[in-house]
Amino acid sequence: MELSLHMGTKLHTEFLSFYHWVKPLYYEQIDQADWVPRLQSFSRAGTFKIMQDCHD
Repeated sequence: MELSLHMGTKLHTEFLSFYHWVKPLYYEQIDQADWVPRLQSFSRAGTFKIMQDCHD
């Protein structure tokens, strides 16, 4: 039983390490939050449709 507890702890530590490696930094979170309203405003303005028409 002691071995499985140790392996579980090692796995948990690996998960935490990976999470801290991939989580966005503070300024990245701000940038990501800014993209949603921008994309929504482009979508409402029909900008995506214009861009698609140029590529057809």
